[in-house]
Amino acid sequence: MTVGQLCVVGFDNSHHGSTTATLSCSATEANVAGLPAFPWPKAEYPQLKYPLAQNEPANTEEENRCVAGVQKIIEAKRAEGGAVGAIIVEPISSIGN
Repeated sequence: MTVGQLCVVGFDNSHHGSTTATLSCSATEANVAGLPAFPWPKAEYPQLKYPLAQNEPANTEEENRCVAGVQKIIEAKRAEGGAVGAIIVEPISSIGN
């Protein structure tokens, strides 16, 4: 496997930084300057309902749905002969979103 067959999975609604690599795993909207970025896949990040205790069944379903989405991305990359080298998770945006 070559480096070109590896990818990093990021999440929608994310901003992981302003370098080519971190923008590549951030949401498209984070790249306001239109800088070059790798065509890496994005997964959906769970949109939880609060208060957590009162919404536990719905939140569990949402988390399971999003985990299944990440699993599908991994399986699709394997089917293409590639692999997911990393998954970047940043639950709190550092830029104030």
